[in-house]
Amino acid sequence: MLSGSEIRDYIDRFRMDRFLNEKLIEHLQLFHFNAYDTIMREQTEISYLYFLVDGQIKCAHYNSNGTLAVVAMMHPFAILGDVEIIGNDLTMTSVVTTCPSKVLGIPVPVARKEGLNDPIFLKFLCKGLVEKLHNSTTLRLGHLVPVKSRLALYILSKPDVANGSVIILPEKEALASMLGTTYRHLNRVMKELIDENTIGSGYPGLRINKIEDLQKLID
Repeated sequence: MLSGSEIRDYIDRFRMDRFLNEKLIEHLQLFHFNAYDTIMREQTEISYLYFLVDGQIKCAHYNSNGTLAVVAMMHPFAILGDVEIIGNDLTMTSVVTTCPSKVLGIPVPVARKEGLNDPIFLKFLCKGLVEKLHNSTTLRLGHLVPVKSRLALYILSKPDVANGSVIILPEKEALASMLGTTYRHLNRVMKELIDENTIGSGYPGLRINKIEDLQKLID
């Protein structure tokens, strides 16, 4: 939890006062998470309604047999716990940071008491839920495409990607999990991209050589 001035900076940056009333803003708390920290665990009760304001997170949902169903990467500004706030349900996904990240949080009792009777806040939540519905459908279909295309989508989702730029990837075991594949298959896919000179051979610092070839993989 950090200072009120930093919280105010994020409120101003993301114009959160457009959808948060004074009571909700009053109870905002700011939390730091390290890389690969767990923010939410699937099938547990949430304590906060979260807003990702800095960093990146992975949201994963698993089938009852333990197989990966959906994986999504989220960047600021993103809402966590909106479905659970409205439905009073257990969490539907596991949420893990992929790099040092910051989130603002409103305690669940406050979010329900001060937010669910506020038409502006409810409209904001509903808009976010509609976007998640569309994205979830796309992601489920996305797992029908090759791992190479999933990897290309992950790389292109990083900020400021361009030919000649270098991005830092997580450990290969973590990256394989994010993409819903095995460590061995990820290595094969990366070797193909390296042999095609689409990416460089460094790891975890990955140089982008042909961003247009990555884009073709997801078209």
